Amino acid sequence: MDTNLLKSLSGYLTPELISEASSLLGESNSGVTKALSGAMPTLLSGMLNNSNNPKVMDGIFGLVNDKGFDSTKVLSSLPSLLSGSGNAATLGAGTNMLNLLFGNKQSGLFDLISSFAGVKSSSTSKLMGMAAPMILGMIGKSGLNAGSLIKLLTSQKDEIHSALPSGFSDLMGYGKVEKDVKKTIRDMKTPEPDKPNNKWLWPLLLAVAALALFYFMRNCNKEEVVAPVEPV
Repeated sequence: MDTNLLKSLSGYLTPELISEASSLLGESNSGVTKALSGAMPTLLSGMLNNSNNPKVMDGIFGLVNDKGFDSTKVLSSLPSLLSGSGNAATLGAGTNMLNLLFGNKQSGLFDLISSFAGVKSSSTSKLMGMAAPMILGMIGKSGLNAGSLIKLLTSQKDEIHSALPSGFSDLMGYGKVEKDVKKTIRDMKTPEPDKPNNKWLWPLLLAVAALALFYFMRNCNKEEVVAPVEPV
């Protein structure tokens, strides 16, 4: 497996898969492609943001290692998941993964990706239902464990986040946390040093002005010296 997670996943999005998905869903090829390009980083980000939650990560690997889930078969029969004719265990694994990662925010998430890709929300729901087992299949086929997966997710955090549909962080509540952190940092900035005490400056200026005035008045009041006139 390519160590780049997004690149590995994009390798499964063949022209044949996109064409079949478009036909089944009644969407354009470009719309399906864009929806999946938003679904992949969304799911990876969901795992990344839950990487410190043992309950979620144990749940993910429980789905991967379930006896009814065959990673190889999943990756070779992805279109069947869109029509609902796919393996029941596989479809259930996808649903459970979405519940683990996004809970009751799934509806808003589907609307967000639909707006991003220009497809129906119902189409996005089905594409996410295919994309989730795809990621589980990739994890199973690659032999990744929780530690190595988290390490990869963390090392590729910036790339994953840059590929997310706009508005994802705000929908999930991550944007508010980031704004609060930035505000706290601003509030905690080191105060400016106290300005130097200039109380002595005004008396000095007044003294200089008084001295100048004194000399001015003294020169003005001097009697003009007239040379004596000798008598004729």
